[in-house]
Amino acid sequence: MTFLRILLSRCTAPELHKLKLQPLKGNEYEVLLETIKHCNNPDCSDEDIQHKLQLSKSYFDKINSVLLNKCTTILAGSNSYEDAFSLYLEKDISDLVKHELKIREKQILKSGTKDEIAHFYYIAFQNLRRIPASDYNDELAETTANKYLLNKEQCTEADELEIRAMLEVTRAFIKAVTGEMKKYEPFFVEKMKAISTQIENKPYYNAHFHYQLAWANYYDYYTSNFPDLVNALKTALTYYEKAKDTISETYKIYAITKLAKAYCHGSHFEEALKIYQEAFDLFGNQLTRNPYHPTMYAIVSIINGKYAEAEVIMNNNLQHLLNSEKPGTLDFDIYRTYAILYMNQAKFDKAFLYLEEALKFRRTGISLLGDILLRMVHNAFFVLSGDLATAKATLARNFKFLSSKENDPMVQEYTSYFKMLKQIIRYREGKKLPKDFAEQLAPFRQGIMKLYGDLLDKMVD
Repeated sequence: MTFLRILLSRCTAPELHKLKLQPLKGNEYEVLLETIKHCNNPDCSDEDIQHKLQLSKSYFDKINSVLLNKCTTILAGSNSYEDAFSLYLEKDISDLVKHELKIREKQILKSGTKDEIAHFYYIAFQNLRRIPASDYNDELAETTANKYLLNKEQCTEADELEIRAMLEVTRAFIKAVTGEMKKYEPFFVEKMKAISTQIENKPYYNAHFHYQLAWANYYDYYTSNFPDLVNALKTALTYYEKAKDTISETYKIYAITKLAKAYCHGSHFEEALKIYQEAFDLFGNQLTRNPYHPTMYAIVSIINGKYAEAEVIMNNNLQHLLNSEKPGTLDFDIYRTYAILYMNQAKFDKAFLYLEEALKFRRTGISLLGDILLRMVHNAFFVLSGDLATAKATLARNFKFLSSKENDPMVQEYTSYFKMLKQIIRYREGKKLPKDFAEQLAPFRQGIMKLYGDLLDKMVD
């Protein structure tokens, strides 16, 4: 599939309409229209489009290349490589980021000054670090970083250590989420020790900042060490202030929101909410570009019982995403969160509408964890709304599902929730709750799981 077709397949209807209105020459318009028409049609290949328009392979490829550049410029709002990288990452097309790097590198090396070349490699390096773990290329990221250092005028030890720390920030995350951290951990510790030795007692504030972020990712994604995670993030923010505007504000926002999430997972919910409130007041425009942040803000608001605040955040920043013609896992999470929001307020008609939408997703299209969490909320809905007959029938189906995956550790971790639902149903029918019910519920009163534990509490109020 051509890069043009991949890009067009990720565009919204308004974006495609905008592209159709652009003045194009020769066969470009016909190729664009035909590619838009079939961009999501698995039964129509690129060769089919080429043959239909009676174009030679070389000419068809050339038109695709020209159109890719034009469409990118239109969608990104400029012809800059910075905006092109951002567009491709936003559309989750990692291969196009790497393709853009190759194309732009040739251009910049041909006509750019040394400062322009260094800037290009720095921007490319930062964007390569944003590529999802499944497509991340550590060798390419490090090579690009080295090219930046090589071309930077008056490159200092501080510059080099900042880049080395940045690489470890990314590696700590990538290795943890891909399950490779246990093997990489000795190398990580060794590299961090080397960086620490070189920056100790030196005013290399940028390097100190990223060094602390690397440890933060290690504690967050690998050890789940809440005290050390919070300490690393607070220390990082201290160095950010000392750096005096030499670190991009984006990194400060990253550290602040990571601290808010840390407080949530550490069950310090009021602190988490306060940080999110302040962050959105200061950096709302930046934070709302990534739906993850308003989603987490809404979840923390719900946990704190601030339902009106959660609804405003979701309606203003997430509701419009549900109108997408190509719903994805993000939409699935938003539907589930809306359902929980309204269940907490006993607005069951509204909650059911969002549950219905979430249930339309194919099980193969969502993660196992997402599937389990939806089953928990769906089953809890019938108990909370008083439909115990349906609650029992749903519970029976869920236990059957759980037994089919009894060897999966994740499934075992959440099975207790369904067991408590069974006990609550019996309680609502006149039986007593087990003496150890509060003990069973304890894990769902901690961290983000409190979002689901609060539903159980409401069932027995």
